[in-house]
Amino acid sequence: MKINDIIKTQRKQLSLTQEQVAQYLGVSIAAVSKWESGHTYPDITLLPPLARLLKVDLNTLLSFNETLTDQEITLFVNELSQKIGNVPFNDIMEEARQKIREYPQCDRLICNVAMLCDGALAMTAETDKTIYQKEIDAMYERLLKSEDLIIRHQVLAILINKYIAAGELEKAEALLNEIPDRIVDKTRIQANLLIQKKDYLKAVEILEKKMLGYAEGLRDTQLCLLKVKKELREWESMERIKEVSKQTITLYELWEYGSSLVDMQYGIYKKDVACTIKGVKGLLSALKHPWSIDGSLLYPHVVTKKESELPQHYLKILADEIKQEESLKFLHGNQEFEELLNQDQ
Repeated sequence: MKINDIIKTQRKQLSLTQEQVAQYLGVSIAAVSKWESGHTYPDITLLPPLARLLKVDLNTLLSFNETLTDQEITLFVNELSQKIGNVPFNDIMEEARQKIREYPQCDRLICNVAMLCDGALAMTAETDKTIYQKEIDAMYERLLKSEDLIIRHQVLAILINKYIAAGELEKAEALLNEIPDRIVDKTRIQANLLIQKKDYLKAVEILEKKMLGYAEGLRDTQLCLLKVKKELREWESMERIKEVSKQTITLYELWEYGSSLVDMQYGIYKKDVACTIKGVKGLLSALKHPWSIDGSLLYPHVVTKKESELPQHYLKILADEIKQEESLKFLHGNQEFEELLNQDQ
């Protein structure tokens, strides 16, 4: 809450009029009105008596000790995400900058904003993303000093993957060494405690979330293994990993996007035209149908945010990126492939 909102809210809670505040402080009613609208601010000499009148301390009046709640962060990030694709990307970044300037010590805000902008940047049609990417990466690096261990480990993982993708392996290894070798998984202990308390609903909720997390981790591990098997030229083993990965996605009721990604990657590695096209087709189709676990018998107690449909222009951007993807050049000139991508133009 900004100082103008604090003045207005506290004044009303104390049943004071703007005229009474003005009389107490020896200023005009218009001055008080401008403070509350945010057009001007009280003179520094008026802050102590104003704080006494409103029955708050100076830290509260000036918002020195204030941060955002998780609910406020979620609301801001959701509102910002709704603007993606509807306004220029620079406007998204500027709104994010302003919020961070307002709450520079709120690591959770910075982390959520950085991840949102990072994902949005990948899907924009900006010709030069370098400047924005440097700014977003600077947000991540800033969080490496966060006192929140969860945020710090989350950001470490993000940056490690970024450095690996960029070929900056020494930086990646240096950050990897900062992650503890073993972090205690408290889920099962917590679940057993809840079971003893007969709080079964809470116990099943955290266990279902854990199972979903393990399933997603298993899927990602198998996809990574697929790449390694290709480099080792272990073709039979790679074929088996592909089969198991697709079974994992089906068995654990994960998004079909993952299954199509496996098909595409396997097809690329083997230069299998039919399999690659099947994967690309599945990817584009999955993006048009947001994933939901509503109605799942595996995760009936897991509440997830309902994903909105991907805007049409995002599909066009993705199709353009697929066309330019170096590993898919062997499909150039293939009629089915070209027609598939042109569907989303």
